[in-house]
Amino acid sequence: MTIPDIPTRQRAAVRRGTGESATTTIENIDVPQPGPGQILVKINWTGLCGSDKSLLHDDWKDFGVNMLPQSQGIAGHEGAGVVVAVGEGMQKRWKVGDRAGIKWIASTCGECEFCLNGVDEVHCEKQINSGFSAPGTFQEYCLVDGRYTSKIPDGVSDEEAGPIMCGGVTAYTACKRSAVKSGQWLVLPGAGGGLGHLAIQYARAMGMRVLAIDGGDEKRDLCEKLGAEAYIDFQKFKAPADLKDEVMRITKHGAHGVVVTAASKTVYEWAPMYLRPGGTMVVVGLPNDPSILAGAPPLVLALRRLNIVGNITGSLRDVEEALDFTARGIVHPILSKGKLEDLDSWIEKLKAGQVAGRAHLLHFKIGRLMVGIPSYVVQAEENGGSNGPKLDAWEEGPALFQGRLIGHFHDRPLEEHGSGWSSLWDSNESDLWDRGKPSPALIDLIEQEKDAAIFRPLKPDGQRKKALVPGCGRGYDVIMLALHGFDAYGLEISATGVSTAKKYAASEMQRPQEYNFGLGWTGPVTPGNASFVEGDFFKPGWERQISANGDIKFDLVYDYTFLCALHPQMRPQWAARMSEVVAPDGVLVCLEFPMYKDPTQPGPPWGLNGVHWDLLARGGDGIKNIGEEAEVEEVDQLPGRFRRLQYHKPARSYDAGRGADMLSVYALK
Repeated sequence: MTIPDIPTRQRAAVRRGTGESATTTIENIDVPQPGPGQILVKINWTGLCGSDKSLLHDDWKDFGVNMLPQSQGIAGHEGAGVVVAVGEGMQKRWKVGDRAGIKWIASTCGECEFCLNGVDEVHCEKQINSGFSAPGTFQEYCLVDGRYTSKIPDGVSDEEAGPIMCGGVTAYTACKRSAVKSGQWLVLPGAGGGLGHLAIQYARAMGMRVLAIDGGDEKRDLCEKLGAEAYIDFQKFKAPADLKDEVMRITKHGAHGVVVTAASKTVYEWAPMYLRPGGTMVVVGLPNDPSILAGAPPLVLALRRLNIVGNITGSLRDVEEALDFTARGIVHPILSKGKLEDLDSWIEKLKAGQVAGRAHLLHFKIGRLMVGIPSYVVQAEENGGSNGPKLDAWEEGPALFQGRLIGHFHDRPLEEHGSGWSSLWDSNESDLWDRGKPSPALIDLIEQEKDAAIFRPLKPDGQRKKALVPGCGRGYDVIMLALHGFDAYGLEISATGVSTAKKYAASEMQRPQEYNFGLGWTGPVTPGNASFVEGDFFKPGWERQISANGDIKFDLVYDYTFLCALHPQMRPQWAARMSEVVAPDGVLVCLEFPMYKDPTQPGPPWGLNGVHWDLLARGGDGIKNIGEEAEVEEVDQLPGRFRRLQYHKPARSYDAGRGADMLSVYALK
């Protein structure tokens, strides 16, 4: 595994304000260095837990619980990533490249009664907590106590390990604390939620019979698929007493245990009534209202000898055991996904019950990681993935990952492919193709060829040159070109995509990150403008958003994954359209990567190998009969509209394409 150089600055979501009006802003902060006993972890995945929302918005202030100044306003405690630096005294336990999981409990004293018994360190009075009394995982690099950080075993991906650090281990230990034995009944109110869907899986793996309670047929399908033996739709009962009677009917005399993950007053009032004599109720869901109590009348508790116990997170050993269920392929979190920049909007969804209500655990893209859902997981772009060789979704991604895009476009009429990409933006799935940073190869070309007239950002008359990136995604390359002096335009077919790019640009143009510049940078220069336009590259009209009469030509056009995202039948149209938008003295820059895949096989991405030269210089269709590349002096005799000025292997590219990507520069004949 290749570990990238550690930068001096990083992105973090930092809380600003207090109470319900508190928000998070993406800020550049220093990357800390590990001291004795510490390790530095590059975060690949981090979850959003309900307690993160409660801490960020001071929901627990009535209990005297608020984020402490030591957190630096950075929440998050479901992190998974790779160790990039090891402090003194930790070399025997950790080495660079190890995979690490960061939990709610970041550190304990190791000396008190609870720590020394090896099972109850969760009660250590001197514990330090991620996102509460120490900076949490909503940042690219996290400094943690090497003694108490969990090792992620082989067979567990980072994207699944993250939620196990809190949601998973909490569900697992709740099942253990229920004292329900194999073959006995466990009732799970809120079974279709973020914690509940994990509890179903752990309970079934431990041999328990699960009675799931939630609302609706969709939740029924989910719970039964995960292994629930019976399901009760609470929406079909007029009174809680009627629902209790149904529990008694199914379980015959009541359940042996109840794990309450729903933070509902009604549930806490009635859950003890679901139990048989000697049964145990486990308190997990945490209401914000201190007036809500978990329990039953003392007479009921005494006569039925009921037990009510609490549960929060788990010990280091508990986490190890919880991870083992996933390593053996038994327990799998269901994930939603988002970006660190979108943290506030996802907190609002969490507040409205729109995340847990869909039984998803939200995970955020951190740094430059590709994200996915367990049913079609992709490996990480930069660090070799969660547990395996370097792969990239567009170049060598596993068939299971590509299956998401292939399935999305399967049998979709060609004329509806544009709307197909828009719907992926709207469903927050842009991570399927997102690179996370601008192209290093393009940066080096612009900086190292800055003395060549065609790559200078200014024309002889002092006017700025115009650059276009069709299919610009979040706008990384657009921002980079603008920072190098071009008036840069990003074209996206989705209004959501344009809005996302504009939001990224608003902060990046003010505080650009280091990855926008290379070793050849001799700036500063006065940045150009970065603009984003909604439109279909192949249909007229979007040009009028740039020029009043729509007569616009670009001095530089850049293509990387745009061509491979297009159906092969559209390749001649791509070449023709490029000849229309490139200025007579402009250039088309292509970062080509070989995909040794038959272009007739389903995509996207569709196969690419020698396609660019065939389309642009030879005038072919880019699908079949791709001819041998002619010598430069013969190109003008070919019917293609372009001639190639440069073709070389860049010294830098995205990690997955390093050594394979080729950079080409074309100009009109």
